[in-house]
Amino acid sequence: MVLAGQYHPAGFSFWSKPEFVLFSGDRNVEDISNIEMVKDSYRARGAEVYHTAEDGAVCFELTADGVKVLTHRPHIQSE
Repeated sequence: MVLAGQYHPAGFSFWSKPEFVLFSGDRNVEDISNIEMVKDSYRARGAEVYHTAEDGAVCFELTADGVKVLTHRPHIQSE
């Protein structure tokens, strides 16, 4: 499942199991700590998190073999 993360609070990650989470938009200084907290909550449950402010344009291609993710900038995998 691919989830648009900015529309869901950190608690949503406790019962959803997305494989990929996308945050779109810039990184407003006021929002950085909240955005990072939500991103970390999804990463802790195994999701690969993408943010257009870091990865540039992100494209999810759904195929018979699964999901292929393309980013404009090199993506740093979660640990």
